[in-house]
Amino acid sequence: MILCLSGGLDSVIAYYYMGKPKTIFFDYGDYTKVEKERVLAIAPDTIIDKSLNLAGKSQGKTAYIPNRNLMFAALACRYANTIVMAGIKDDDVPDKNRIAFTEMGELLSNISGGTTIKVESPFWEMTKSDLVAWAIDNLSTDELETVLEVSISCYTPTPDGKECRSCPSCFRKWNALDANGIHTKFKNKALMEEYLQKAKDGVYIPERNSSIIRSVTGYFSKDLRQKPKVYCFDIDGVLTVETEGYGEEVYRNRTPNIVMIEKVRKLHLMENKIILHTARHKEDISVTCDWLAKHSVPFDALQFEKPKADYYIDDRMIRMEEVLTHV
Repeated sequence: MILCLSGGLDSVIAYYYMGKPKTIFFDYGDYTKVEKERVLAIAPDTIIDKSLNLAGKSQGKTAYIPNRNLMFAALACRYANTIVMAGIKDDDVPDKNRIAFTEMGELLSNISGGTTIKVESPFWEMTKSDLVAWAIDNLSTDELETVLEVSISCYTPTPDGKECRSCPSCFRKWNALDANGIHTKFKNKALMEEYLQKAKDGVYIPERNSSIIRSVTGYFSKDLRQKPKVYCFDIDGVLTVETEGYGEEVYRNRTPNIVMIEKVRKLHLMENKIILHTARHKEDISVTCDWLAKHSVPFDALQFEKPKADYYIDDRMIRMEEVLTHV
């Protein structure tokens, strides 16, 4: 089995979803230079196939290249009998759907001298938003960071290799992230309005239509647009295992609560604001900050001298078990 790893959001999530399988990248020209750099950063052992030149063949603002996936599958047959490409439920391309992939496999099998070739995707029942939701729920913080920041979904990258945040591919990534509470920038309001109208006209499948309507309508309306949430965490007993004792030596040797720290990192990566609140004294700031840095705990603010008490009551409280379960 081999995964066609393009460097885009869907294929990078597929890489983790499938347990980091053998991968291939087709360096066919146009904007593939940036994609190749990202792919090799994610999966350094990826096979780089340069046997296809499609430079200048893309059509329209969606950069569609007819039969491109068939050509990829035909070339990938040299490396494996099962070729995986990250087709998803809300793809709207003639050669990237369940029927097309099945027919590709049948065609390649018929002309491969008795070898059975399969062209598959693990995501036919999942939309792009579903993929992002899966990544948030199942990947480590480092893997999720790779998905969000190293993957590139762009037809016209900037000269320094960043996403333009204006093309249709960037819009789809923006929409999928926004649907999962990750609010990034998108610069092309005219394109947003175009997609909004198409969604209202029912051009796409219902899930994609409703996702576009929610995200774009929310973007244009200050009242509807979601804002990053603020999470306040205690340090001792929440980010640390121990709660008893005080002083520099004690604080320096606190055991980190790895699972909770991972959740805090993920919340911060998803653009939420993290405030740390502790009953420690202000003179403990140096050892506290050193410990937080040592254990990679991100935060936006650190507040000291919380009043000592046996119980804390708050109308916005979330129990630790809920954070561990739902984040």
